[in-house]
Amino acid sequence: MKLFKEKLLWISLAALMVFNSLFIRVTFFVVDDSQAMRAKAACFGEINSNNVSAVLERKNSLEDKVLNGVFSIEYDETLYTGYEFSEYWTFNEIFQEMKRRYEYGEMMEKKASICLENAEYYKKRNTGLYKFNLKLAKNFSGRKITEYYDTRNLELFLNYDVGVVCALAFMMVAMTLSFDRERRKNTAGIIGSCVETLNGICVIKIFVCIFVTIVGYLAIETATAVSFGIIDYPRQLLLPLYSINGFEMTYTNDSIMGFIVKRFFVRSLAVIDIGAVFFVLIKFIKNRYLLLVAMLSTCVAMIGFARVSAMGFNPVVGLGITNLVRESRNTELLGMKFLGARTIVIGMVVESTFLFGVAMLYGKLGSNRKCF
Repeated sequence: MKLFKEKLLWISLAALMVFNSLFIRVTFFVVDDSQAMRAKAACFGEINSNNVSAVLERKNSLEDKVLNGVFSIEYDETLYTGYEFSEYWTFNEIFQEMKRRYEYGEMMEKKASICLENAEYYKKRNTGLYKFNLKLAKNFSGRKITEYYDTRNLELFLNYDVGVVCALAFMMVAMTLSFDRERRKNTAGIIGSCVETLNGICVIKIFVCIFVTIVGYLAIETATAVSFGIIDYPRQLLLPLYSINGFEMTYTNDSIMGFIVKRFFVRSLAVIDIGAVFFVLIKFIKNRYLLLVAMLSTCVAMIGFARVSAMGFNPVVGLGITNLVRESRNTELLGMKFLGARTIVIGMVVESTFLFGVAMLYGKLGSNRKCF
């Protein structure tokens, strides 16, 4: 395919990846505290009663020194108080995090009991809520966080959505190179006026554009993961999603890695949603500058509509952009239906069918004139 040979396409992808990485560095890493994060993970990897007790004992000892002014005399008088205070706040921070994780299982068992009580209440009143609460009770029961990691970077990564914007920009470049440039070169006139041939070419080119966009988005997401440093501790990706602070009440028991994979597919569906509209715009808008304005307006309008609809409606299978806004803006709305593998597969089928229909319509609309 000619699109894969376009140097401008890959230069644009590289530029977007660099921009994305620089944006992350400037926005989230003004102060480099990676060494402190590594030290915490190395010293307190496993959460058990012995570790929690040891940290608590050290914290209480330091707290006594700080509150009563009993400091070590091994440091110079102008310095030792700073050492004691610094160590105290460090151990206090670690203890609070470990304690929260250590008591997490007990807290979730209480919530599971509440869900069972709710299920009993709805048993003869509302079948849907009855099954929902039973499922919640099952998912909440038996939860336990066994290891301590500083999951701040993971939480930032999972709530970061600028990568999708970069993917949309990359898709605009791919579509412009594939359709607008060839339309201006009168490629359709060179090929001929055979309706079947033109329709087939349109369908193929549309799916090639989507495929290239998904590949580009995968590259951007990989660069995002590297920029956030989540690959520094590969083992933490196997921990359950609920071990992350902002996701502790999520309905799913998926691993962090499993959720990242599902999230990629759902966000890809959102890109397809917007891409299908882009193809229609390319068909009817001949001026490239007006086309760019129309594409940007479409992005703003669809994301705005999705954000409004996400306030009062359940996630819609086949409307990836709504799910995108839901999962990136409010982790409490991450329902079991949204995260279900079957739902994602159904959504992919619906999106593919929808895109194929747009592709066929695109070809039909251009069968009497130009296809590109």
